[in-house]
Amino acid sequence: MTSDTVKKGEAATSLRYRMMELASSREDLISLGRGDPDLDTSAEIWGGALRKMDARADSSPVRGLGELREAIARRYQDEKGLTFDPDREILGAAGGEIVEVPTGLNNDFVLQPEDVRTHAAGAKVLILINPSNPTGALVDAEGSKALAQELRQSDTIVISDEIYESIVYDGKEFRSLASCDGMRDRTITLSGFSKTYAMTGFRVGYLLGDASFISAVEALKAHVSGPCPLFSQYAALSALEQERDSRPEFLEIYSGRRAEMMAGLDSLQIPYGYPGGGLFLWADVSRFGMDAEHFCYELLENTGVLMFPGRSFGERWKDWVRISLLAPKEQITIAFERMASFVTSLSP
Repeated sequence: MTSDTVKKGEAATSLRYRMMELASSREDLISLGRGDPDLDTSAEIWGGALRKMDARADSSPVRGLGELREAIARRYQDEKGLTFDPDREILGAAGGEIVEVPTGLNNDFVLQPEDVRTHAAGAKVLILINPSNPTGALVDAEGSKALAQELRQSDTIVISDEIYESIVYDGKEFRSLASCDGMRDRTITLSGFSKTYAMTGFRVGYLLGDASFISAVEALKAHVSGPCPLFSQYAALSALEQERDSRPEFLEIYSGRRAEMMAGLDSLQIPYGYPGGGLFLWADVSRFGMDAEHFCYELLENTGVLMFPGRSFGERWKDWVRISLLAPKEQITIAFERMASFVTSLSP
């Protein structure tokens, strides 16, 4: 990673913290900027974790609890038809040049096979976030098959970040890239419990992939941080064992918020990418005659509504804002009422 990339990342982080500091002084704040779920981890998960801790207080290996890895493997077999060895395939640092693969509003920011062919030919690794943060773009099941067909023609390894895999709208089908023909052994899948089960604070994620890669990551993690806290792992295991799956309930809540937000943006004639999945909308505010950073500051100052400017995600997104679904539907309604009054005062 180049020093220039690091500096841009630090600047983006600094920008977000400055806005959060400004927002903290407002009693009427409505935050449409947060990235962690505002819903509560289910009581069944908490209770299950406590019972497991009370019964067994053993330590965890760096690779994670065997029974948790087995439960993750069962979930992937049952829901995705993918078989992983929980002992060898679930859990080096190397330099490289980062190359962006641009996407656009014309395709709702969904990565296309021709984008990979044009911009990532010869790449060692392709990092795919699906559904996407910040755009909300979803590469659906058919799109994943098309991407796999393109990638099979190269030696590219795919790191597929699927942390929002259970948050997919309008009946669309999500498909793990590893489940596509020829991709099982050349895809590293990243996922976790933070978004799916509203368990951000537990900090439990996992990797699935080639056994030699997982072993290398295990060795690195042993020196960097050691194992994930035992209680957090038991909570994750409890989430997988619950008879009542909280995912459909959470999805229904997010779907209602998404519909309210899309209606608000449509009423204000603000263009945005179709959010096929995830927890964010990506909107273009350029018609108001100012860049997104200025727009977000003015919006926060005048209305108490917080959202983050797109420049946090790269210089080319100076006209875009990321809007989060992580606020109650009633607050989203109020936020857009405030925005309506604000934007009418701006010259187009």
